[in-house]
Amino acid sequence: MMKKIIILAGSAGAPRTIIELLKSIKKLKIPIIIALHSNSTQVNNLAELLKRTTKCEIEIIKQNTMLNNKIYLPFGGKNIVFISDEKLGVESSSENLTPSIDKLLSSLKRITNSEVHVFLLGGLGNDGTKGLMEIEHNKNIQIYLQNNAKFKYMIESAQKNLTKYKLVSLDFIKKTLNLLNGGENYA
Repeated sequence: MMKKIIILAGSAGAPRTIIELLKSIKKLKIPIIIALHSNSTQVNNLAELLKRTTKCEIEIIKQNTMLNNKIYLPFGGKNIVFISDEKLGVESSSENLTPSIDKLLSSLKRITNSEVHVFLLGGLGNDGTKGLMEIEHNKNIQIYLQNNAKFKYMIESAQKNLTKYKLVSLDFIKKTLNLLNGGENYA
């Protein structure tokens, strides 16, 4: 059986959605990588909020890190990328928005022995579309777009450019995360 990996990606409006999704998980059995446009203060605040509202272990990565059953956030101002199926890394960025969702998703081309589920939760702009286009035909990657996102620009950009995705509700995402995590821990 292939290892499962979850990616939650977004920008404006996504922090509340991420907290809503993760607070129902009682014991994390799969790794979750969060790519949420933010600065270093916002990353630390989100990590603290997730620690208070979930029962999951949170790690802000500053260097190459082996993947375990935790929630991973990149250090502020850095991009988070896959080095391999088992390892995450961070890269410096000269871009205004970090982490780059496109860079994270493009790095999924390095994944060969894992089942990856990517949830784009909305936001402003089109970050993520290019990366999704690069991976959309990989049979081990499932792409989900939140249909009721507060800010739909990222979702609309992805819809215009992709052919293989599922447009889903927040409740569907919550249930899917529960099933991927083993099924019995839904609050």
